[in-house]
Amino acid sequence: MKNWHSLSADDAVRELGSRTSGLTTDEARERLLRYGYNELKSKKKTSGIVVFGRQFLSPLIYVLLVAAAISFAIHHLTDAIVVVGVLLVNAVIGYFQETQAEKAMEALKEMAAPKARARRDGNIESLPARELVPGDIVLLEAGDKVPADARLLESSNLKANESALTGESMPADKQVSTIAEYVSVADQENMVYMGTIITTGRAAAVVTKTGMLTEMGKIATGLQEIKPEDTPLQKNIAKLSRYLVFIFLGVTGLLLIVGLLKRLGWLEMFLLAVAAAVAAIPEGLPAVLTVVLSIGMRAMARRNAIIRKLVAVETLGPRQLSVPIKQEL
Repeated sequence: MKNWHSLSADDAVRELGSRTSGLTTDEARERLLRYGYNELKSKKKTSGIVVFGRQFLSPLIYVLLVAAAISFAIHHLTDAIVVVGVLLVNAVIGYFQETQAEKAMEALKEMAAPKARARRDGNIESLPARELVPGDIVLLEAGDKVPADARLLESSNLKANESALTGESMPADKQVSTIAEYVSVADQENMVYMGTIITTGRAAAVVTKTGMLTEMGKIATGLQEIKPEDTPLQKNIAKLSRYLVFIFLGVTGLLLIVGLLKRLGWLEMFLLAVAAAVAAIPEGLPAVLTVVLSIGMRAMARRNAIIRKLVAVETLGPRQLSVPIKQEL
C-alpha cells in the first residue's frame, strides 16, 4: 500500500496514471468498472417483516407469550386476548418508530450525496461524487465536502475540518509539500479525506482512494464488524424476566402443594396457580417502555439526531439530550 503523502505531487500523479489535465472519459469509465462506485457500502437493508419480528425479541415478551398461551389453553380467552393485543400494539409502535428512522436516514443520505468538480478531457465538469475514480483531478474550495481521499497538487490558504475523522476540533492547515513516510492521518497535511469539509481556501488534488478503501471506508467497515451489546435497560429487562419466571414457578408450585395438602383436586389447583401467575405478570410493561423510548426518539429527532433503534435512546443521558447534535445512532 502506497503512502501517497510521502510522494511528491508529480510522482503521485504519475503513479496513478493520470495527468494534471485529468482523465479522459474512456479512462474514467474503465476505472469505474475496475474500482467500483465511490460510495460507502452499508449492510443490506432490514426487511419490514424482520423489523416487526424484532419487536418480540425480549425475555419479558417471551414470558408474556407463554402466559398468553397458557391462558388460551385453560380457556381464559379474555386474558389471552388482552395480553396478545398489548404485545401487538407494542410491536406496531416499535415497528413504526424504527421504519420512520430508517426512512429519515435514507433521505439524509440522498441529501448528503455531494457533487464534485473534476477535470475530464481537459475540461472542468460537475459530476456525481460516486463516479470519481483514482486518478481524477478534483477541484476544492471553501464549503465543499471532500468527495474522496486525495493528494493535494495545488493549494491556496487551504484548511479542512477533519473532526469527523481525527476528532480535532480546529480546522487543519493543508499544504502541498512531501511529508515523512510514517506519520498519522492527522499529520498528513498534504492529503484531504472523504467526508471532511473545506473551511477556507481552494485547491486541486488527485484522487488516491475511493469508496470503502478510503479512511472513512475503513471506519465504516470497522463499525459494521462490531457486535452490538445489550444496553443497561435490556439487561435489566432480562433480569426482571428471570425474576418473573422464578415467581411464576414458585407461585404455581406453592399453590399446588398447598392444594394437594388440603386434598383439593390437582387440576383445579393447577388452573388456579396458573391464573394467579398470569395475573401477576405486567403485560403492559413492554408497551410502556416502547412509548417512553419513542418519546425520547422524537426528542432527539428535534435536535437533528436520527436514532435507528429505540433502545439506543436509553444510552443517552441528560447532558447529551441538552446539546444540539447532528449524527446517526
